Amino acid sequence: MAQLGSDPVFADTVWMVPNVGDWTGAYSMSTRPLTTTLLKATAKAMGIGTRFPDGSIQQNREIGLAFQDFALWSVNNSPFANGRRMSSPLRYDAARIPTVVPDFIGTLRVVYGLTSVDYPESAFQEVKAVKGVMTLDYPAQKFQMLGFIDVANRSPLALRTITWPSISFFTTADTIIGVDVLLDATSNGVQIHQRRASLLPGGYMRMDHEVPLNSTPSGVLGGMNSLPFIHLLPGRIGRLGQHPGAGPVVDDPDPLPDPDPLP
Repeated sequence: MAQLGSDPVFADTVWMVPNVGDWTGAYSMSTRPLTTTLLKATAKAMGIGTRFPDGSIQQNREIGLAFQDFALWSVNNSPFANGRRMSSPLRYDAARIPTVVPDFIGTLRVVYGLTSVDYPESAFQEVKAVKGVMTLDYPAQKFQMLGFIDVANRSPLALRTITWPSISFFTTADTIIGVDVLLDATSNGVQIHQRRASLLPGGYMRMDHEVPLNSTPSGVLGGMNSLPFIHLLPGRIGRLGQHPGAGPVVDDPDPLPDPDPLP
């Protein structure tokens, strides 16, 4: 879970009032990068995490799950995380943890000229509220990031075509994907994308558009769940704990920062 630190200083700006669920007008509003510090402050203002001691594991978990719900809803219009474990032999070799649990598993529609083909379980999403760099061995030598790349590299898209599967990280503004992660993903033919969160007036938030951190040489267009250009759009606007379907999932099998206990 995120380590909490100082918040950067932002210039004064004119704030506009958003509408919950707004999508097309999201670019027009003044925003601030949502750091882990701002996430915690915003969550506490909404009453999330306040029943636990400040800085405790329980508080961080509750805030992290609320952010996870929001990020998945903002992009997918559903806050519900995947609960299925996927086998990762490379993670097992590195950390003796046999599986990884992406927050979302989707179908990647690949567009070839005027035609398209759907490849199930070939696009993945993971939500992280982490201050700092996530390297291949994140967190604490458990190699979760390595597991994500391994799972993507074993997907139907990777096994049947030269088009790269994708992993999209939905993060706070101060989360950095490590260079070793990008190098390993590129060498294995896996796209890495990132959406960072922004804070809007009145405690509203949105996930920004996806930014590719590496690129596929095939040049083939791909999109999550039959929407080839969804990555170009920012997410829906809402508040922690108040968007449709909101509420941390009590029995979420993927608690942040890492779901898998050592055997």
